[in-house]
Amino acid sequence: MLHYLPEEQQISLLRKCISNLNDGGSVLIRDANADLASRHQGTKLTEFFSTKFGFNKARHGGMHFISARRIKEVAVEHRMQLDVIDQTKLTSNIFYHLKKV
Repeated sequence: MLHYLPEEQQISLLRKCISNLNDGGSVLIRDANADLASRHQGTKLTEFFSTKFGFNKARHGGMHFISARRIKEVAVEHRMQLDVIDQTKLTSNIFYHLKKV
């Protein structure tokens, strides 16, 4: 759901989640990676249909997909361990596991 928020709000929310973690705590994210250009078209298409038919509601001026690079920057900034799990072939949807060590 991060992509329904502007990038600044996504990063702010992620930082807030991280700051409230206990040692060993995790943040799990499943969202698109805008850096995967060809696969990202598949994600945009599925999101278009899910919002067009009311399954999801996009506010804040539409959808704002960020990159794995941006999530990695936040992880490094907070000294978090980051694991990226990419098991899709047709979309850019990725799992990110940030762990406070």
